[in-house]
Amino acid sequence: MFRLFNPIFSSFKKLFMEHYVEWGYLGLFVSSFLAATIIPLSSEIVLSILLANDYNFITSLSVATLGNLQTTIILSHLYP
Repeated sequence: MFRLFNPIFSSFKKLFMEHYVEWGYLGLFVSSFLAATIIPLSSEIVLSILLANDYNFITSLSVATLGNLQTTIILSHLYP
């Protein structure tokens, strides 16, 4: 059953992940922000691709952390 949806899922993932990677650090922030919500998105893929493309490790990790943290702050104010 999973094999049936695998091509659909991988084309969906490829479509969105390529855009986030093209955006660089902003794409990493957005993907980390969305991954911390209920949207099923994997920001680790974007982080891995950016690191493989010689982006700075500390800056990439900081941007991903800030994206996750920003979501937590916003959601904690909306749903106390």
